[in-house]
Amino acid sequence: MTILTGSAGNDSYTGASGASDTAAIGANSATASFSFDGTRWIVTSDAGADTLSSVESARFLDATYSLVAGYGYRLVSSGATSSPSIARLAGGGWVVTWQSQNDGSDAGIAMQRFNAAGELVGAETRVNTTTDYAQTQPSATGLTGGGYVVAWQTQVYNASSYAYEYNSV
Repeated sequence: MTILTGSAGNDSYTGASGASDTAAIGANSATASFSFDGTRWIVTSDAGADTLSSVESARFLDATYSLVAGYGYRLVSSGATSSPSIARLAGGGWVVTWQSQNDGSDAGIAMQRFNAAGELVGAETRVNTTTDYAQTQPSATGLTGGGYVVAWQTQVYNASSYAYEYNSV
């Protein structure tokens, strides 16, 4: 992941094709608004109006937002997050998974579904069923029937890998 930094606002950030790039914006997310013109994001905040091209997330002083399919959304309501994975679903929605520190013991895996309009589907959900040891490196994959698979690694039982399949709703 590459962190792109600007100056005092009204910056242009351009990420590398195929890389996971994050724009560091020096403002709180409560003041931010997002617009997408089909090729780039305009993020307006107390820091000014920043233009983001080929950038996958915007990191504010208090939160990180993932930028996908013309929608900007916060990964979780609180706590540290990392390693987001986004999968498009049949029918136009998507699912986002990430590593979260809100799991009760150590790092866990969380997810959130969105419909084709970018609206939340259900609540943020913890994916892993055990909170012993760290759960890391989530990955989501959409299936042709509308369902999806979430996979991750865990330190339990000698660094095993786990996956759950979810049906379409």
